[in-house]
Amino acid sequence: MSDYGFAPEACDVVRKDRLILYRAKRSEWLRLLDEDPIHSISQQLSAMQWNDVVYRCFNEARRLAPRQTPTAAVAPILGEFLDVGYLSTQVLAISKLVERNASKPQKTIISIRRLVDDLIDHRSLLTREIFVCNDGLPYDPMPARERFYSALMSTPGPKVGWASTTGPEAWGITQRMHALFDRLSGVAAADRSRDDLIQVTVFDALSAGLDDPSIKGLLQLRHKLIAHAADAENRPDNLVHASLNQIEAAQRILVKIAHTVGGTILYGNGAGGLPTPQFDQFEHLDQPFVRPTDVEKLRTYWNEQSGVRDKWLQHADAEIIEGKRPT
Repeated sequence: MSDYGFAPEACDVVRKDRLILYRAKRSEWLRLLDEDPIHSISQQLSAMQWNDVVYRCFNEARRLAPRQTPTAAVAPILGEFLDVGYLSTQVLAISKLVERNASKPQKTIISIRRLVDDLIDHRSLLTREIFVCNDGLPYDPMPARERFYSALMSTPGPKVGWASTTGPEAWGITQRMHALFDRLSGVAAADRSRDDLIQVTVFDALSAGLDDPSIKGLLQLRHKLIAHAADAENRPDNLVHASLNQIEAAQRILVKIAHTVGGTILYGNGAGGLPTPQFDQFEHLDQPFVRPTDVEKLRTYWNEQSGVRDKWLQHADAEIIEGKRPT
């Protein structure tokens, strides 16, 4: 089923060949943004923000815990687990979103950088006439506007009417699209042309955002600490853990880029908001993490796990020395 209500032949576009190519690319771009069932950019952004806010709530719970009567929120073992897990998942989430696409089809990925790079490569398709008229809107809104008001004034009594929002009579939407493209192209209304393009500085800003220092620092953490165990010889002396402010800055940039591409340049849905929970996300958090009577059971369980791992070390070399695969 077509994503468009009007065939290319019915659209007020001179370059029909360019319109057909644009529609195909726009469908691909929207799939990357919001339609892939598993790895869409929007899903990646939403999951990243959800996990971030969940962690920040736990972090706030630690701050709220009274020193006189501490709660499980400040348990060292839990805090360390949360901190390490949070940093790792956030750095990996951000690095996936800024990853460059592979040239081989079997290795292609879904990322904001892939989307931005492809937009830049196909900038010639993003003309004013295609932006405004890709699905049946008129390029010039005035004839349809005059027909609307002429029909309205021809009826007696109070003047009330509904303006079209799609197709060749939707003059109001055309005016809005032109005004938006004026901002994107940097062209004044009096100087509009069908072949106006989105100005290069817009795409430069998108690319610059993906290379922001906050993101580059997190990528360095990924390469040297999280995804790879870098040798001391190639670890920077200033390699440190990321701050919450740095992660927030990277998230903010990525969300703004995705929303600009999806909501403004492609005039579709925005991408990557924080999901609204359809349940009580704080359910049971007012209860003890472990019942006092179960603490000793946990100690026993810990000791059991420790014992299992100690056995791994006993005669660890026996199978290997015999040329057998260790199991």
